[in-house]
Amino acid sequence: MYEVSVPSERVEDLIVGAIEGGSGYWCGKVEPLNRETNVDFYTQMLDGWKCYDSEMEKWYTVNKPDIEQALQDMAKYHKKHFQDLIDMTDDAITADVFFQLCALKSVVYG
Repeated sequence: MYEVSVPSERVEDLIVGAIEGGSGYWCGKVEPLNRETNVDFYTQMLDGWKCYDSEMEKWYTVNKPDIEQALQDMAKYHKKHFQDLIDMTDDAITADVFFQLCALKSVVYG
C-alpha cells in the first residue's frame, strides 16, 4: 500500500471546515493540544487537538499520527471524499468525515 501525501494547507482547510460547520453537530468543543499565543489557532491544530463528543459525552485526543492515519483511511475507504479534497471541491461533509476519522477512527455520525 502506498502512503498518501496531503499538503498541510489542505489539512488545515479540513480542520477549519470541520470546526466552522462540518462537525459542530457532534463535536461540541475543540482545543489545540499545544496552545501558543503567537501562532494561529488553526495552524496549532496541525499538531493535534482535543475534541469533546457531545453525543457520547467523551473527550478524544487527536495527534499527528491520528491525522496521518485519517488521511490514509480517507484515501482507502472514503475515496469520493478524498478525491474531493485533492480536487479542491471539498465541503463541510468532507471535513466532517476527516474529523471523525481523526477523533473516532471511523465515520460514526452522518
